[in-house]
Amino acid sequence: MEQAIPLPKSSSSISYEQLGYIESFDAVVDKLYAFLVYKEIRNDNNKWRIHVKGSVTAGTVFDPENKSLENAIQKAHAHEEKYLVWGFNLLPKEDDLRLVENRIFFDENGKFDKFEIHLITRNKDGNALPEKTISIDWPGEKSDDSTKQAIPLPKSSSSITYEQLGYLESFDAVVDRLYAFLIYKETRLNTNKWVVHIKGSVTAGTVFDPENKSLLNAIQKAHAHEEAYLVWGFNLLPKEDDPRLIENRIFFNENGKFDKFEIHLITRDKDGHALPEKVVTIDWPRT
Repeated sequence: MEQAIPLPKSSSSISYEQLGYIESFDAVVDKLYAFLVYKEIRNDNNKWRIHVKGSVTAGTVFDPENKSLENAIQKAHAHEEKYLVWGFNLLPKEDDLRLVENRIFFDENGKFDKFEIHLITRNKDGNALPEKTISIDWPGEKSDDSTKQAIPLPKSSSSITYEQLGYLESFDAVVDRLYAFLIYKETRLNTNKWVVHIKGSVTAGTVFDPENKSLLNAIQKAHAHEEAYLVWGFNLLPKEDDPRLIENRIFFNENGKFDKFEIHLITRDKDGHALPEKVVTIDWPRT
């Protein structure tokens, strides 16, 4: 699955670094809402800013030297607000449940910490689809963007390499635990064989092995029965008194071959009510 918005090509004067991507189709207006998040760096002075580029909406720019943005964050921090909404946004209405919102979070000193994009689109009946969220650490002087993750990426060695594919987390206030999931690819350098790991902070993990006969057979069976996807590995299904959800979904193409996979996560607030569903979508590795 290719991105609807490609990353601009770097040049001798400007470098571009992708930070994230999120998309969801709205069946009412028959449009794909996609957002590419990238960092633009001026090579002559090393100054940078972040762009959020939309496929069908206006874009947003986060400039760390923008005084208006700095003042807005300080004001939000002084009023003890959780985050600041900045740039283009689309708020839900009674007859239109779409949501597009850029949220900037700050630390206890009112400094940039991270930002999130929240996206809700609709099915053909106008009902809201599960909310999609992408969370990105604010670029800073640190050697590894994964240092704030609850689950760190294993360190590669001379025989095995590890490549992060995704990360998802949500706090459950009832059990006072953070449900975090790190998705990474493990490659054996002597054979070039690889598997995908989903490592949970408080749950069992899951492994996707492209050569696993049981997995291949399960996908072929799901494809033959015209199912939309296959649920594989550890999962937690909602109950009447517990709306938590953890589910790994493997999607396949028209030939029954691996296409992409998703992790769906729902946790609870302190009253036991379901928080907005979080979803991370990852293309199936091709090599």
